[in-house]
Amino acid sequence: MNAVFKILIAHESLQRGIRAHEMVTRLRAQIPEELAMECEAWKFDWLARPQLRARAASAASSADMIIISAHSAVDLPAHVKTWIQDWLPNRKSGTAALVAMFDGQEPSSQSALLHAYLLQMAMEGSMDFFWKNEAPGGPELHGPNPSYPPAEALTFDGAPEQRVAPRGWGINE
Repeated sequence: MNAVFKILIAHESLQRGIRAHEMVTRLRAQIPEELAMECEAWKFDWLARPQLRARAASAASSADMIIISAHSAVDLPAHVKTWIQDWLPNRKSGTAALVAMFDGQEPSSQSALLHAYLLQMAMEGSMDFFWKNEAPGGPELHGPNPSYPPAEALTFDGAPEQRVAPRGWGINE
């Protein structure tokens, strides 16, 4: 039986869901054919409903890659953060990645706060973290050792950021 690489996409809109699926398609072209891929998508609005959020949390806890795709890197809706808190303690062991994709803005102090929050969640789940900003002139993709946002902005709860070495994902090469 072939191994299965599970991807879960949480997206703000149809446009952001399509952008995330495009990245998954590029990733599919880079991984061995023997590795099967399963991909499911959840719209942010669906995560506001407790029963659907529980199903999405269950799927996320066993995913190898979780992609969060939104228009703005200012903040996530409260119910999306609740969903993250639901699956994070139950995440399967092993290598996994949290990927954040955003569009349409230049780096700001608010995007640095969201970056720090998501990085902290990835660290708590022992996951690699990737930040993709699709703003014109913005960085394309940063892996676990980003230069964006500035390192001094990347603290959460007063603790200095711990940088994690990448583990061969191939999506940041």
